[in-house]
Amino acid sequence: MGSREPFVDYDPSPIRRQRIDIVTRLAAPHDIGACATLAVRRDGGETERWRSRFAACLKSDGCALFVAVVGGEVVAYGRLERLEPAPVDGVAPAPAGWYLAGIVVDPRWRRRGIAAALTEARLDWAWQHTDEVWYFANARNRATLDLHDGFGFAEVTRDFAIPGVSFDNGHGTGILFRCRRPDTR
Repeated sequence: MGSREPFVDYDPSPIRRQRIDIVTRLAAPHDIGACATLAVRRDGGETERWRSRFAACLKSDGCALFVAVVGGEVVAYGRLERLEPAPVDGVAPAPAGWYLAGIVVDPRWRRRGIAAALTEARLDWAWQHTDEVWYFANARNRATLDLHDGFGFAEVTRDFAIPGVSFDNGHGTGILFRCRRPDTR
């Protein structure tokens, strides 16, 4: 992906208070195209590969795909995935469980609370299936660190492995976080 920065420009000031109606829901098959378009814009790759990946998520018991809709348009997506990581090069694996994964918000709609709305929707769904949810992030990704801190995620370790995941091409630091269902904290 060349010299492209891996994280969105981040402004920690409060989100814009412009009134918008955000609908968050589980994705349906007709949302796959919009999700694929957002993924290609953000991460590149082939549209059909992304469509296939999202379609597989909709059919899997180990994945839940959510969308945020504004004015009838899908403007963001986020996933929950059940992972069972294995060790990598002798590094202990992250625990098995449900993980928040991959929020992508259309740049035209950033800074309006959409990522927070998607996180809340995914956690509401997760609490019906588990007592704890995990996520991992690059230590330099302030936007996601601040977002998840507001939902009660706490750092667990910086010494973990998830196959296929590296942070800054192996030169960064990953952090593993956990949040427990509010009534079990």
